[in-house]
Amino acid sequence: MTSGGGNNAGVGSSLLERASAAYDARSWDEAAQLHGDSDASESLSAEDLERWGLAASMSGRDEESDTARERAHYAYAAAGKPKGGPGRAVGGRRRIDGLQVAVVNLDRRLTAAGG
Repeated sequence: MTSGGGNNAGVGSSLLERASAAYDARSWDEAAQLHGDSDASESLSAEDLERWGLAASMSGRDEESDTARERAHYAYAAAGKPKGGPGRAVGGRRRIDGLQVAVVNLDRRLTAAGG
């Protein structure tokens, strides 16, 4: 987890910490919700936006995922650190890379198996 902006301690940081913990635990729906809640109270970093985009994608929130990934792309570019090019961030669910496909497929198999 990264801290996106400023000195917003308290509720925003707590939400972002919880979002990161949910992301790390692969609790995709919770992670997406908490990232969205965090975004309302503080400025998210490019990495936080990217994580939000993946969590949203994994929980079937396609429009939310695209928006978060597009914002991540522009945040990386503004910092002079383009990551994966616009194809990865803008419309990322349609241009998914091989590793993410493997993660999605593994997560689906584990969910179907009750894990």
